[in-house]
Amino acid sequence: MGRIQDACEQVLQDEGWDYEVAIQGGRETIVFGFTGVEAHFGCRFDVYEDTERLCFLAYYQPTVPEELRVAVAEYLTRANFAVLVGNFELDFETGDVRFRASADVESLELTPVFVKNLALASLITAEKYFPGLVKVLENGLSPADAFSIVRSMH
Repeated sequence: MGRIQDACEQVLQDEGWDYEVAIQGGRETIVFGFTGVEAHFGCRFDVYEDTERLCFLAYYQPTVPEELRVAVAEYLTRANFAVLVGNFELDFETGDVRFRASADVESLELTPVFVKNLALASLITAEKYFPGLVKVLENGLSPADAFSIVRSMH
């Protein structure tokens, strides 16, 4: 284990979150779930010890049906314009939607507080925009209207 993985695992242990460590693509990945008020997310930390980078990902479930991907992409683009840290992504091939935030931690005293703040800022943002995503997916609301509703709630 390296210092980045250690910091990530410390946060998860401190918060009492169950997690698994796996090797994916030659790097450490720490996988866990998070249930908020609005949604459940599959989460992971991708750890790049060799380049001193950390990436946090929160995945929405289920995947987006092909016929709604353009509408969801518009909604996520509107949301991205308002996001301070991180960004939403849509894989047009699979329909996966995720929120991603990453940091270059080279020369940084990496603390569990830094890692926790990166993860929580991401989860708060992902959950904030989840209701609008549902309105596009399940209620057929236009991306612009769904975004307006979410913005008026916060």
